[in-house]
Amino acid sequence: MLYSHEGGVASAAFELPYTQMLDVAADGEESTVTGDAVLSGLHCNLREDESLEVTVEALLQAAVRRQKRVTFLEDAYSVGETAEIRRKELSFTELLDEGVRKCEVRKTIPLERPVRQVVECLAVPGPVSRRTVENGVQARAEVYVTMLCVGEENERFSLCALCEGEVALPWFEGGVYWCRSAVVGEVRALPVPGGVEVQGELSFRYLCTGTVRCPSVEAVIPMPGTAGERAPSVKVLAAGSGECLWDIGKQCRVPVEDIRRVNGLTGDTVEREMLLLVPGHR
Repeated sequence: MLYSHEGGVASAAFELPYTQMLDVAADGEESTVTGDAVLSGLHCNLREDESLEVTVEALLQAAVRRQKRVTFLEDAYSVGETAEIRRKELSFTELLDEGVRKCEVRKTIPLERPVRQVVECLAVPGPVSRRTVENGVQARAEVYVTMLCVGEENERFSLCALCEGEVALPWFEGGVYWCRSAVVGEVRALPVPGGVEVQGELSFRYLCTGTVRCPSVEAVIPMPGTAGERAPSVKVLAAGSGECLWDIGKQCRVPVEDIRRVNGLTGDTVEREMLLLVPGHR
């Protein structure tokens, strides 16, 4: 907004290039970095040569998401000698969903004094709050709106208003949500009978993660001198409900490859009550 010597008011737009290097610890091609800048301060100073000096303060935030492939042993058993199997539960964070939801922001601000024109309108989104509702999550953000108004007698005055926007996010049981809001485009303020109406659009960018827990083998410690009794060379076993070759091999302490080879199988699944030849361990 610019004020002339004659008392008039005009608005002007400037594009200010801004570059800031952030030291972000991200490595590998599977790392994704997203950044966001929020205006925290704006100062204008009119110099003696009638040029305008603009100082901008911004809060920069960077988020790093790194994906890694992890190989771990889920289960183990010993063939021949007895072994101590030490197990440990692993926890992983998985991405459940991410996206953007938008909503319209509209509010009428009642005023006792009439407004002839709204010269300038500035909107700044506030923090996002979330609440759980039936089968979903509601994300809500406040928008702080500041306006420069011109009255019927050409007097100028500022007006502040607090607007709200809310969207529904998909529900995931046990999910952890991250969400931030931003104003889409320009927020408009229009004089209406009895006040000013604020119109705009608000976007919510969200990310939801969950925790996956998997059993794993931390260590396999052989115990010398604990060789079991020799089993029969071959025995017949009926597969139980939900059993696979791994379960049968673990129960009989026989390598899965041996059971698969003797029975002419190629996969690891078997039908219930299927008769299998189980060779004794060597």
